[in-house]
Amino acid sequence: MKKHTFKDWYKGNVTLKYAKSVFINENKPKLVSWDEFIKTDVVKIKEKQKEIFRKTVDSKLESFKKRFFERYKNSIFKEELLETEKREFADILNGPIPDVDLIVSKNIDVLFEREDLLEIQSYYKNTIVGGCDEGFDFVQSPKDNYQDVSKTPSQAYAIVCFKYLEWLFENFKVTDNHSKDATEFLWFKVGLLFANGEMDSLIEESKCENIPNFSAISRKLENMNCRPYISESYYSKNNRKNIFLSKSKVSYLEKYCKENNIPIVESFKAYVKKT
Repeated sequence: MKKHTFKDWYKGNVTLKYAKSVFINENKPKLVSWDEFIKTDVVKIKEKQKEIFRKTVDSKLESFKKRFFERYKNSIFKEELLETEKREFADILNGPIPDVDLIVSKNIDVLFEREDLLEIQSYYKNTIVGGCDEGFDFVQSPKDNYQDVSKTPSQAYAIVCFKYLEWLFENFKVTDNHSKDATEFLWFKVGLLFANGEMDSLIEESKCENIPNFSAISRKLENMNCRPYISESYYSKNNRKNIFLSKSKVSYLEKYCKENNIPIVESFKAYVKKT
């Protein structure tokens, strides 16, 4: 039987069975294995697959970097943006996966299929962390029509996320709020009231028909700008004014309380767990 060549693969006349192929207009690809190719051409194909894979990773990574840099430059709350971005991509690589078919990544506005997210995490665990060399057999020729060109291969996406996280950690530093000046920020003053339990009392006192009056609490604190920090944190909203969404803020509050012998109430710990 005549063996296939590099040209057959690159032109898309045949598809390696190790790739994730799709049917086009009910037509299925001609699936082949390595032993059906000329041996010397196998080497050429594998080199080309590696090149295609690396270009895919580089292109996607650059688009992530460019997009974040613009958002970071325009953001008023840079620390919150950076922390949210890190958490989002760390969760893609190693976070819990809901048992639903489609999963929305809210902060980066990406819709994942559950199967793809499972593959991303598997590649991260086994190859990036575990060191297993899975090769690039799954990479299709750019001229192969039997592939979903709208999706980045899961393996490439995993590497992009990993490299992107490295880039975020190396190039963007969290604002140092761990100095005594941090105590002057509104978030700290409100957060400390949550931590020492005073906010619990203020909320209970302000309630009318069991609904807290955050404006009344803010008036009592003599600063109406406190209101969003109190309400967003109380309702655990996905908002930059929710103190408990910021790990650095929570960490600073806990450290401050420990250093100043201030007992932290259980309700504060419950808010932290909720987020």
